[in-house]
Amino acid sequence: MWGLIYKDLVSNKKNLLLCYGCTVFYGIMFMFFPFIVGDEAEGMEQANQVFSAIVIILAYVMTGEAFQGSIFLNDEHKKWAYYISSTPYGAVGQVQAKYWVILVTTFATNLLCIFIDSIFGVVHIGTGSQIFLIYIATAILLFLRAIEIPFIIRYGSKQGIWVKSIFFFVLVFGAIVYALFGDLSYFGSTDDFWEWYFSIINGEGISDGLMLFIGIFPLVTMALFYGSYKLSCRFYLKGAENFED
Repeated sequence: MWGLIYKDLVSNKKNLLLCYGCTVFYGIMFMFFPFIVGDEAEGMEQANQVFSAIVIILAYVMTGEAFQGSIFLNDEHKKWAYYISSTPYGAVGQVQAKYWVILVTTFATNLLCIFIDSIFGVVHIGTGSQIFLIYIATAILLFLRAIEIPFIIRYGSKQGIWVKSIFFFVLVFGAIVYALFGDLSYFGSTDDFWEWYFSIINGEGISDGLMLFIGIFPLVTMALFYGSYKLSCRFYLKGAENFED
């Protein structure tokens, strides 16, 4: 299995290096942007927090979309599927390697974002830590992969990607409908939202409900991730019928 993990990392290293390279580039760009416009500009402390949040979100989006989604494409051939199933690795080893690659690259992104966040705090004294955002982004990325992978393995990347598209469409459509007809008084104004966000960054204003969510969501995600892995193992050879020769 470790050989398969190494194969996936090496064969997709360009995408991986591109993701991390872009993250570092944008991190440096946003980190030194305030010095160009003037570090004493009004609201610059809050702007620095927004800049670091943008870099973190970009890092997870690129890791999830540009790299993790591509690790399945190279192996979507019937000959490879039947060959690997006949080896000691088996279908289980093939699937397990994919899940390990996703875990490893997700937590590597996690560490990179923590490092960038720390540098932001050193360069711009007083900028709040984005650990809360990093924590939630890591869980969300694994949650989305857990839902998406069984469909990719069962129907192939081209068909499986529609599942994610439909999921986001339903999510966005539901948000639009709620914004048009639902009760938005709970969210308050835009200023209220930013005030809440910056209070979270500074370690204040975390409600009991939010603390409960922070504690439970990653546990639910890991349980779903394991269930997704078991389901993918059962789907692998069935999905091979949809691969190219």
